[in-house]
Amino acid sequence: MLDKFCLGTANFGMNYGVMNDKQIPKSEIVKFLNILKKSNINYIDTAMGYGDCEKILGEIGIENFEIITKLPSVICNDINVKKCVVKLIDTSLERLQKSSLQGLLLHRPLDLLSKKGEIIYKTLVESKSVGLIKKIGVSIYSPNDLVLLSNYFDFDIVQTPHNVLDNRLEHSGWLDKLHKRKIEVHTRSIFLQGILISDMEKLPTSFLKWSNVFKNWKMFVNETELSPLEICLKNSFQNKKISKIILGIDNQSQLYTILNHIKKFKKDDILIPDEIRSNDEYLINPSKW
Repeated sequence: MLDKFCLGTANFGMNYGVMNDKQIPKSEIVKFLNILKKSNINYIDTAMGYGDCEKILGEIGIENFEIITKLPSVICNDINVKKCVVKLIDTSLERLQKSSLQGLLLHRPLDLLSKKGEIIYKTLVESKSVGLIKKIGVSIYSPNDLVLLSNYFDFDIVQTPHNVLDNRLEHSGWLDKLHKRKIEVHTRSIFLQGILISDMEKLPTSFLKWSNVFKNWKMFVNETELSPLEICLKNSFQNKKISKIILGIDNQSQLYTILNHIKKFKKDDILIPDEIRSNDEYLINPSKW
């Protein structure tokens, strides 16, 4: 299952994380990458909007890694959108010191529904046809974003939140639809920025309004012989319809722990009770925090 592991890098170029709001030093990033190399893990997820992350990765040297990055919103009345998209891709490749990208996702996919959306999409397709990008896709916050987008555009990758609280992708039927269409599903937020694997007593006070949800989560964890970390990992890594799981790492010890758990997984699936699930976007969508 290690081939599903994709390194998340939001905390490489800026402070990131509600439970551990910090930026990872460059020296630590080098160690992370060396650990991943030894485990034959070669996927990295990043974004042009993650501060200096792309530049830092390029300086370290990532020739043995497949990079998926994200294009920021380029909707602006006073610019040539195609020229802007091309320039952003070229700049990203230069910063990363790569000749091509494994994937390029739209960070604001609903831009495709604007007047300039068709130009954006055609520019991505053209970049793919000349070999600058291998796969194109979108990074969404909700399966609802796919309802309109899928009617007009074809994607290779859809990146989406997915964790023990948030099973909207499955409940909506979109996980099955994407799998049948052979579109790669990449999931993120499997720990909900660390919330799900932290002591409930240490959660920010703003999360007290969801105390019943966390109480049910804690009760379920106590009923199993697994840790919160193991349950979160199994919930994602054992789902055969998910291609990649993006994991942000805070330190080497955490990385080794995660890798060791994944290596030891048995084939038994884990069933998450319905009472743990939530549709409250103000809880399951970190952009609302």
